[in-house]
Amino acid sequence: MQRPRRHDHDAILDRWADGRTAAEIAAEITVPEKAVGSAVARARKAGDPRAVRRVARHAAVILRLEGELARRLRAEARARRTDARALGLQVLEATTTDGLFAALLD
Repeated sequence: MQRPRRHDHDAILDRWADGRTAAEIAAEITVPEKAVGSAVARARKAGDPRAVRRVARHAAVILRLEGELARRLRAEARARRTDARALGLQVLEATTTDGLFAALLD
């Protein structure tokens, strides 16, 4: 016999599908963050499409830059007093979120 739910799983899963983090959902509907994770994991196991698996933003970007491109990125990072990895991620994020692919490539 399954124990009754203590939290509104539909509210959790709808917010998860909208891209909110577990911490944001927990704060928004006043549930423990662990309950959010459990609800998503249970729903994923049951095949609920709202329970999409996510990868941390920084973990999804794995690039190896070499040669002139790497040199230019390092030089720009030094000029901006940041590290090359952080600058590279900032450039990629701006390009993808601001819809700059067409401006840069077309």
